[in-house]
Amino acid sequence: MRNFIVYITMGVVLYLYSYFLGGDNTMLMLYMLIFALLTSIILTIPLKGRIEFSIDAPTVEVEKDGVVKVNLHIHNKSILPVPFMDISFIKSHNFSNLSSTDIRLSLGSRMKKTISFEYFALTRGVSKIGVESIFIKDYLGFFRINLTKGMDLSKMWGEVTVIPRLYSINLNSKIMQNTSLALMPEDNSMTTNNMVITNGEPGYEFREYVPGDPLHKIHWKLSAKKETLMVRKDEGRSIPKKCLIIDPCLVKVVESEKGNFISRLFNRPKIQQSDDTIFIEEKILEAVLAVAHGTVSTNSESDIWFYEDGQWKLFSVREKKNIGEMQNVFAAYNFVENKDVPGDLRMPVRNLMEQKKNSRNFGGGEVIIFTGLVDDKLMEAVGQLNFNKYYVNLVAVKNIENDNKNRVKIDQTDQGTIYEVPMGMDLSEAF
Repeated sequence: MRNFIVYITMGVVLYLYSYFLGGDNTMLMLYMLIFALLTSIILTIPLKGRIEFSIDAPTVEVEKDGVVKVNLHIHNKSILPVPFMDISFIKSHNFSNLSSTDIRLSLGSRMKKTISFEYFALTRGVSKIGVESIFIKDYLGFFRINLTKGMDLSKMWGEVTVIPRLYSINLNSKIMQNTSLALMPEDNSMTTNNMVITNGEPGYEFREYVPGDPLHKIHWKLSAKKETLMVRKDEGRSIPKKCLIIDPCLVKVVESEKGNFISRLFNRPKIQQSDDTIFIEEKILEAVLAVAHGTVSTNSESDIWFYEDGQWKLFSVREKKNIGEMQNVFAAYNFVENKDVPGDLRMPVRNLMEQKKNSRNFGGGEVIIFTGLVDDKLMEAVGQLNFNKYYVNLVAVKNIENDNKNRVKIDQTDQGTIYEVPMGMDLSEAF
C-alpha cells in the first residue's frame, strides 16, 4: 500500500508539473512511469505456475535444548527471474528461532535454492514447525501472488513433540538412598531366611554391586572370592519402591494493566504465565525423570503420581523404556492453579492409603514430593503421610537470585529431607 501511494503521488506531481510548466521531458517521465507498472505486472504474473517448491518439515520427538531443521527447496522453472519472494516460517511458542522467521529473496532464471531454517527447543510441548506462507511480489511491490493457495497445509508443516530433558544424577547421592530401608528394623538372620523361602534352593545368579544397592544385601563370601562386590540379580526388586509425587499446583503471576486509579479499578487484572513459572515447571518434571531414571539404573522401581483430568494417576517405572514413555506424557502435561485443586486432592493421600491396605507387610514407605509451591495445604498433606508411616522428602524448585543460585540447600528434619533446588541449576550437579 505504501508503494502504491508513493507511485500515485509521483504520477500526480509529474502530471501537474507538465500541465502548469510544460516540457516534453516531463511527459516522457510520466509515460515511463506508466510503462514501468505494466512491465512489472507482465514480468511477474507468468511466474505463478512456474515455481516449484517442496518442504521437509519432520514430525519427530526432540529433547529440550535440541535443534530441529526445516528445509525449503525452491526451483524457478521459468526463464524470467523472480523479483521478490517473501517466505514466512511458523512461529512456535515452545521453540526459539535462531534467525528471523521472515525471509525475502530473489531467484534467477531456472535457478534452484534450498533454505534451511532451524528451531531451538526451548520448552516442552507439542507444536507445529514449517512454512506458513510463500508469496511472490512484483518489481514495484504493488501486488503479490500466494504460491501456497489451495495447497494441502499438512505438507507445509510437521508436528514436533519436545520432551523434557533427561539428566543423569549421582546414584550415591542422598536422594537416591533408600531412606525407608534405613528406618525399618533390620534383622540379617530374618532377611536371609525370608530370601531362602522366597527364592527357593540355591543356584540363583549374581551380578556386580551397583551404587544404590543396600549394603546388607551383598553376598560377602562370594564377593571375597570374586574380589568385587556381588549381589543377587533379583535383589534390586526387593528394594522398596520410591513413590514420586508431582505437586500439580503452581502460583501464576498476576499482572494488572498500568494506568490511573480509575482504569485499574474497572479493568480486571490479566493472568499470565511468567517465564519463571514455565522454567519451574520444566525443572520439576526433569527432576522427577532424573530420580526415576536413577531407580532404574539401580535395578529398582518407582511409582510416579501425577494429577490430571481431576484425578490422581499412577505410572510405574520398571525399565528404561518406561522413562521414554513418561517423557511423552510430561511433554503435554499441564500444571494447574492452586484454587483449581480441592484441598483433599492436593496429594494422593487416599490412593496411597488404598495401596497400604492392599499391602500385607507394610512397614513404612518413602515419598518424594516435587513442588514449586510450598504452602500450608502441602505441609498438611505431608503431615498426613508422616502419620501413616511415610518418610517424606521434599524437592522444592525456586527462583533463587542470591549467591545460592548454584547450590542446593538441604534441610534435614525428623519427618524427611527438604531440598531447595535453584530454578536455573543443572540437575546433574544438584543431587
